Amino acid sequence: MTMEFFKKLSSDLTNLLENGENYDVLIEASQMPNRQIFKAHSIILNSRCFYLREKLSKTFYNKKNIKKISVPNISITILEIIITIGFEYDNFKDLQIFCNNIIAKHPNFIFDSEDFVNISESALVSLLKLDNLNMEEGKIWDQVIRWGIAQNPDLDSNIAHDVMDKLPNLWKDIMSKLAAPNRAITSIILPSRIISNTALPSRNSAVSSGNNTSSATSSETNTINLNLSAQSKNVENMRDEASKYFSRREYLKAAELFEEILENSQHSSKDQENASKWNLSFIRFEEYGIYDLDGINELTKVLCKNTMLTSLNLYRSNIGIEGGKLLADALYKNTISEGGKSLADALCKNSTFKDLDLSSNQLGSEGGKSLADALYKNTTLTYLNLRHNVLGWNNLGSEGGKALAYALYKNTTLTSLFLDHIKLGLEGGKSLTNALCKNSTLKDLDLSSNELGSEEGKALADALYKNTTLTSLNLYNLTNNKLGSEGGKTLADALCKNTSLTSLNLCGNDLGTEGEKVLADALCKNNALTSLNLGSNNLGSKGGKSLANALCKNTTLTSWNLYGNNLGFEGGKALANALCKNIKLTSLNLSFNKLTKGVKALANALCKNNMLTSLNLNSNYLGPEGGKALADTLCKNNTLKDLDLQDCELESEGGIALANALCKNITLTSLDIAENYLRSEGGKALANALYKNTTLTRLYVRDNFIHFELKSNNQNLEILQCSKDEYFFL
Repeated sequence: MTMEFFKKLSSDLTNLLENGENYDVLIEASQMPNRQIFKAHSIILNSRCFYLREKLSKTFYNKKNIKKISVPNISITILEIIITIGFEYDNFKDLQIFCNNIIAKHPNFIFDSEDFVNISESALVSLLKLDNLNMEEGKIWDQVIRWGIAQNPDLDSNIAHDVMDKLPNLWKDIMSKLAAPNRAITSIILPSRIISNTALPSRNSAVSSGNNTSSATSSETNTINLNLSAQSKNVENMRDEASKYFSRREYLKAAELFEEILENSQHSSKDQENASKWNLSFIRFEEYGIYDLDGINELTKVLCKNTMLTSLNLYRSNIGIEGGKLLADALYKNTISEGGKSLADALCKNSTFKDLDLSSNQLGSEGGKSLADALYKNTTLTYLNLRHNVLGWNNLGSEGGKALAYALYKNTTLTSLFLDHIKLGLEGGKSLTNALCKNSTLKDLDLSSNELGSEEGKALADALYKNTTLTSLNLYNLTNNKLGSEGGKTLADALCKNTSLTSLNLCGNDLGTEGEKVLADALCKNNALTSLNLGSNNLGSKGGKSLANALCKNTTLTSWNLYGNNLGFEGGKALANALCKNIKLTSLNLSFNKLTKGVKALANALCKNNMLTSLNLNSNYLGPEGGKALADTLCKNNTLKDLDLQDCELESEGGIALANALCKNITLTSLDIAENYLRSEGGKALANALYKNTTLTRLYVRDNFIHFELKSNNQNLEILQCSKDEYFFL
């Protein structure tokens, strides 16, 4: 638990980041459907992040003195960390964390100090709120009493004798209320366990002495109710205790209490989940070079004895190379002892384990090899996450990749494997793709941002010819994957024959016009793919036309992301024509494509198309005329549910037209019109529409210069002063 008292050790700018005041930069990260907008301040970004400084230097301020930049090749999570570090990361923050840990592990430094009795009440409360203080509860309260006496020098010194004189009567009260503990007291702290209600049920005076059966039944019912009430309170107490043990890393005691709770008839489905799925993310088994072997061994004891645990999340828990080896050796069915039974030994005995998240734990190449050896023989694990998060790379590298590839040849249970951002490199990438030719169980594979090039693209293509089980493949490029046109061509050829892959992400791989031609041909022939992401691939208007022709013939694709491809007016028109003919597509992302007047053709197509339910036109300069065209569509279309028109410069005229359309439309549930300069005129029309529309559930209206509150009669409607991207981030 964070101690408010010690936050004074550091001073940062996190408040400025959190409230977003006076921001002058909007950063758009990732791509739909997960695209988000971040508010930031140029003066901070320019001084703390070279990459964003370079982006900002090439961007001009808009009419509202705000710079808007797009980083589609950076994920939401990573950009959040980059910005946060820029605002708050400094040596004082590290010092604060270090001091907090020292206080928790060595509280005597504080309590035994001569200055302890002089600290403020708020500081004492902060100390007492710590769940992981390494001190017996009785001793803690001795120190609290010492502090209280020092704070009240006028307190009667004979008060202890007065309490002892009254203790016999106090004990009588405890016994008369049936509030005595039901186990032996071995601590000076009285166990807070209740064995029954303090009030007896009322007697039924109307029951005659001859009606003994009814009286007995009533008595039994009251007894049952008392027992159930006692059990319920007992379960609640055990939940509280288990939570405290868990936070103090006393995992064995927590697990034992979970077992007791599940044996109680009053346990809930949430109790079952708490017993079987453990989230130990961010707990940090290693800090400042000190490895918490005690914590690992505690977890070891649980896994050796407990048969309920099926999922363990160790995301960013600083397992490190040694911890990775221990885990791997466990899965490999080995026994390791280091100051007691290791976590590895525990995992080898636990036969229920299915899900393991080791992302961002700095496993390194050696840790990757050990884990691969484990997968070679493990027969229970179905989900393994080794992806990084920018603060901690797994960096398995080529050697780790080769070892994992060999494991995939033999493993027969793993179905989901996430290996993005682990620096596989050329050799590691080839080895893994070759393994896919023989593996027959893997369904989901993520190889994003692993320095894969055209050669690895060819190897992947060969794998897709032969593999018959893989359904989802993510090759999204954050910084490194560049399959290029050659890699794109070979993958496209493979898609003509592959019959199992249903989801493919090729965002940001620089496919170009050459790559899109063969992909378009593949889409005409492929009958399995349902979701395709081709965002940020420099397809251009020619690419848009080729893909539009393919869409006319494809009969399986339901979700298509063409974000940031500069399709232009001609590409927009071609896609509009395709939408008139396609009968499968339900979701289409055309944001950041410079469609301009091409939106009119799209609007006309939507009057005929009766399948599309989600359309994203974010950041396309549509203008008032484009707004009017789409408004006319909304009066006629009866399938579209989600429409994103953020930053399309609709202005008042376009806003009024859309508002009038909302009075008639009965299917749209989500509309984003943030950053469109609607002003008061558009706002008034919108306010009128909201009193008539009954189907809209979310309306995003940030930065429209509407200086009054929008209201609606529809109780299900959320009117949000943000964009859709910001809403999902919040």
